[in-house]
Amino acid sequence: QGAGNSPAIWCVISSILFDAYEEHANGATFYSPDLTVCAKVYMIGFVDDTSGSTNDFLQPEQQHPSHYENLAKEDAQHWNDILQLSGGALEDTKCSYHHLSYQFTTDGYAVAKGGVSSTPIAIQFNESTTDVELKHLPNTTPHKTLGTYKSPVGGANPSYQPIAQKNAFHCKVVSRSPLTHQDAWAYYHAIYIPSITYPFPSLTLKDKQCEELQVSIKKALLPKFGWSRGTPNAVIYGTAKHGGLEFRQLAVEKGAAQLTSFMKCLRSPGLAQDLAHVAVSWAQLLAGTKASIFADTSTPLPHLEPMVWLPAIRDFLSANKCTLELERTFAIPKQREGDAHLMDEALARMPLKKIKQINACRLYLGVTLLSDICNCQGNLIEDCIFKGHRRPVHKHKGLIPYQANPGRQSWRAWRVFLHKLTTTTKSSILRQPMGKWVVTDSDFHYDWRTYLHMPSQKLFLKRPADFEVFSVTGYTLSQPSTIAPSLPRGCFPVDVDFARGTPTILTRPRSVQPTIPNTPHATSFNEYVSQLPKWEQELLTRHTFRTDTIWQFLHFCQTAETILGVSDGSAPNFTGAFGWILSTDTGQRLAQGNGPATGFKTSSFRAEGYGLLGMLVFVKHAFRYTMSDIRACKFRFFADNKSMIDTANEMRQWEYYYPNSTLDPDWDILQAIVTHLKDFHRPVLAHVKGHQDNASEYSTLPLPAQLNIDADKLAGSYLYEDRDPTRSLLITNSGATLHTPSGSVHSHYIRRIRDLNNHQALRTHLITKNQWTDQLFDSIDWEIHGRCIRKNFSQRNFVCKLIHDRLPLGHLVSKYSPVYQSKCPSCNHPDEDTLHFIQCPERTEWHNPMYADLAKHHRENHTHPALEAILLRGIYTVLYGHNPPNVDDFPSCRDLIEHQHMIGWKHIFCGRFVSEWRTLQDAHLQTVPEKEKHHKGSTWVTGITQILWEHMRKNWNSRNEARHGHDSAAKEAKLLEQAKREIELLYSYKNQVRPVDQHPFYPTLDEHFAQETTSSKLRQWINTWQGLILHSKKQAAQQQITGTAQLTRFFNF
Repeated sequence: QGAGNSPAIWCVISSILFDAYEEHANGATFYSPDLTVCAKVYMIGFVDDTSGSTNDFLQPEQQHPSHYENLAKEDAQHWNDILQLSGGALEDTKCSYHHLSYQFTTDGYAVAKGGVSSTPIAIQFNESTTDVELKHLPNTTPHKTLGTYKSPVGGANPSYQPIAQKNAFHCKVVSRSPLTHQDAWAYYHAIYIPSITYPFPSLTLKDKQCEELQVSIKKALLPKFGWSRGTPNAVIYGTAKHGGLEFRQLAVEKGAAQLTSFMKCLRSPGLAQDLAHVAVSWAQLLAGTKASIFADTSTPLPHLEPMVWLPAIRDFLSANKCTLELERTFAIPKQREGDAHLMDEALARMPLKKIKQINACRLYLGVTLLSDICNCQGNLIEDCIFKGHRRPVHKHKGLIPYQANPGRQSWRAWRVFLHKLTTTTKSSILRQPMGKWVVTDSDFHYDWRTYLHMPSQKLFLKRPADFEVFSVTGYTLSQPSTIAPSLPRGCFPVDVDFARGTPTILTRPRSVQPTIPNTPHATSFNEYVSQLPKWEQELLTRHTFRTDTIWQFLHFCQTAETILGVSDGSAPNFTGAFGWILSTDTGQRLAQGNGPATGFKTSSFRAEGYGLLGMLVFVKHAFRYTMSDIRACKFRFFADNKSMIDTANEMRQWEYYYPNSTLDPDWDILQAIVTHLKDFHRPVLAHVKGHQDNASEYSTLPLPAQLNIDADKLAGSYLYEDRDPTRSLLITNSGATLHTPSGSVHSHYIRRIRDLNNHQALRTHLITKNQWTDQLFDSIDWEIHGRCIRKNFSQRNFVCKLIHDRLPLGHLVSKYSPVYQSKCPSCNHPDEDTLHFIQCPERTEWHNPMYADLAKHHRENHTHPALEAILLRGIYTVLYGHNPPNVDDFPSCRDLIEHQHMIGWKHIFCGRFVSEWRTLQDAHLQTVPEKEKHHKGSTWVTGITQILWEHMRKNWNSRNEARHGHDSAAKEAKLLEQAKREIELLYSYKNQVRPVDQHPFYPTLDEHFAQETTSSKLRQWINTWQGLILHSKKQAAQQQITGTAQLTRFFNF
């Protein structure tokens, strides 16, 4: 320990030890229900903190506890022996284990056992010859692993206590430390938040517990930030864009941590992804619904218990009206026309309190679909299903959860539910019979006993390893003639009565026979494109061959020395589009295309990535359609976004993706680019400088630069038609995509989630406080407002207090205590509120410098003359009470004036400009020939806000000098005046405190002031006795002895 090479040495040694352990250990194996995913877990370790797992997953029922304990004992002894041989040793006092098993209630609910078994595990430690028992922890007792306290049952309380203790420690540190505003901010974000939220991804704390934690730290930290504890929560937790302080809501941090951790697992090939898929597959089977449990988050699913972590993520998504689109949902598809998922029907027809009972019966029977409980004809429910008996001849493929036989109450609810599907309460005939099968052969998720193959008139009877084949004549069967190892294509289930003398088919074959889909080879490239996944279809919807045919395109590609491909993308106002063009190295244009670059607030980076990906997809499928070898051609691809090119080239060198990297901005696009580049033979991905035609003629530019200009025009020509630009399609191998009400999120996931949660509360607060409508609120340019706040980070406290009317002015502080005066310190106005602070007639020295700075800003940014005049009149309206700008004077700016007037001209000093300011300035700049690149409407409004806030700060400093004094003598006089006011208030309580606590007071107030003449002495007296006096006053009121004198006042002792 302590050596710089220790981590590397540990990696080398532990890797060998883990490999040796895995060769002989039992480990734990987990399968998805359909057996398509298998995850094997042996040892998870970090330095000396290791955890092993054992199970026997494929057993149809839970085994005796000793069976699992023997497996765990073998693995524990094996690990001890490996460590001993390598020079290490296990410390028995630090070794413990949990044994997780389940029992079922009378209603069939699974409940984790929490007790300790009677036969503890014992192994021989190190060189000992006697067995030493390992500590067996109850399943409700957490074990500390890498700083996280986890218990197998997943409860919240065991994990909450360590975090609550840590939270109390931080509150004590903050309360007892003399922190500046900057210190408090740094402590909160750099120490407190990482310390508390570190274990959140794996914990399942309740929202109420998170609220308890944040309330205590909020009370300790707000005064250190310079804010009152009475500040509205909407402001405290609100987004910076709207002027919030951006305190963290721990419930949101917990949900975001769990969600992003889940997305990392889904996007990282390997053990993490396999375990995530196994968990999702069992959760989906437990839910039994048609839609993925993360795609439909609005429907309550009370039967997801006893799962904890995945339902917590789903509840978090539901609370924020979000969905998570998974690449693999593991949802069981419908098997026939008119089929339905039983739990969807139950949720629609039965009370929620009965859902868990119905689901327990469904799991016991091993059924998911309506077709699973009906006959092959699809018109009635089997009698055994009503009686609660498993079907004797048909079985569910793969694995089903172990479920004990539920009690009578559950079966009663089950039968009530089934009769909701039948014609009468005593009938088993379906109200709506099912139609033809829509799947065939191996696509059936149920193993039926008998299948009919209509073309050959053969019936196949399933046996353990093969099929008996019967010839069919009409509806009767002949004796088996052959044995078949598998089913031919086009088979479908039928019911057969083998009890008769001659076996007979009971199902009418032609009424249920499926239509086998026939997908012929596409006759055109466009038809081929229509058969691709939806995301690839969208990329290729608007492509054009610049050659006569696709075969001529292919000829040019195969004969040219090099094919150049250039893409470009743009995202004005966060709405993205892309364009691309292919050419030979001699300039022969071959093909081009454009399309949408979708997502929430699409960046130019993402739009550029879409362009490159669209071009790669086009080339790949053009060669695949013509069945040509793409690796025989040489390609060079260009884009003018250097960051995107460099990132893609860096990712091409990676053997696999680190989990954290999968949350990088626009990772879904980048991984698809890297994947498609592998189809080419040594493709070159390079940067080309964009917009070179601004300085040179198009014809004189190099070919890549010319193609970039062409691609840029293609991107600019794309128009969205009936397509939401904020909603993205899931790209292959991206694992999952997060969809929010605002659109699909592809970057800064945690920030987006915070904004989603904290935006609405502050929005409602501002609308209510300022008496706005939703439309007025949305008319404000909040993007610029947030940008200005971020640029004034060092003055954030002042800015946020200004815009929320929380500056400690007389109007506000006088409400705290009568010792604070409400009048203005400069002009003695009786009520110093925010508007008077701006208008105070005694503090006007900041006006002229502000006007000068604004005039300079207007000159440098080519301000629209009308906007300059409107702004000046608006400022006059606030400062001097002049009439506001008149619409008749500025007819071209009618909407701006009307909207800003409804918002309030005072709010321009708060940085709340309506969007028309920026829009009109941008339109004006289009007519200014001498404008530069940085001249934009957004930078113009930002500059105005910066100037106003800068001079408001100067006004604030002048006001504070008037309140607290501008030199040492004036400050002493102000301090003395304030101390006397506070002491006068305390003396007013003299007759309200207990008699034994009246000794701090002088006989009269004048004598007190005569004895102590400086502010420091008076302040010392206040600090010494104020707490006692206030406490005594409270006690006296409770004991109702106010005004009672001490007995010694009446007798001379």
